[in-house]
Amino acid sequence: MKRIAVAIVVLLAASHVYAKTGLTDAPSIRHQHMLRKARHEITPAIGATLGDAYARNLMLQLGYTYHITDWIGVGAEFSYGVAFKTALTEGIESEVTGDPEWQKVHTGEKYQLARTGLNVLALAKVTLVPFSGKLVLFRKFLGYADVHINVGGGMAMVKGHGGLSDETSFAILVGGGFRFFPMKWWSVNFDVNDYMVPRIVSRAATGSGGDKTFSQNPAFMFGVSFFLPTGSSVGI
Repeated sequence: MKRIAVAIVVLLAASHVYAKTGLTDAPSIRHQHMLRKARHEITPAIGATLGDAYARNLMLQLGYTYHITDWIGVGAEFSYGVAFKTALTEGIESEVTGDPEWQKVHTGEKYQLARTGLNVLALAKVTLVPFSGKLVLFRKFLGYADVHINVGGGMAMVKGHGGLSDETSFAILVGGGFRFFPMKWWSVNFDVNDYMVPRIVSRAATGSGGDKTFSQNPAFMFGVSFFLPTGSSVGI
């Protein structure tokens, strides 16, 4: 019995030492998929600015990012904006056009509110990925996902309407979003970015002088990203 007891103690001690060593040497995540590291991301996207008072902007965008590591990437994005009148703008123009005093001076003409819209944005950016992992719903694995942050800056071309001139200025990008990977080589993206541009929003908003203001232009963007090479590296 003593020999058996000694043997059990030796086996338990050995297994404890082996387990401790194994846990120390083991990685925190096994078989981790590096879905971004050393890969090129090409993203066509479409969206619109939110909360505009006088001109809503439809945004067509093409983005590129090279992911240096799995959590940081550098790249650029090019956006083309088409401005549409908001209900407020249409209401103001209709009211002024129907004013008898306006018609005395501008017979048969329609009043156009002086306003600006985003036309072209060319920005360099950095993308940070603080959170990433598997997406599981009702114990069913759906794919991989991440939460990312976008910061950057560059050039903005502003389109003038109703008598305001076109201008070129600078722009600052701050935003972030959610990226879902149904497969390892492509993802579906939902982003909310704020494009801050100094411009005259409209003469009605800034006074008769038409002074520039540092306007915020939050935009909701929906895009699809393609990652190259299509095969992702897999860690231990």
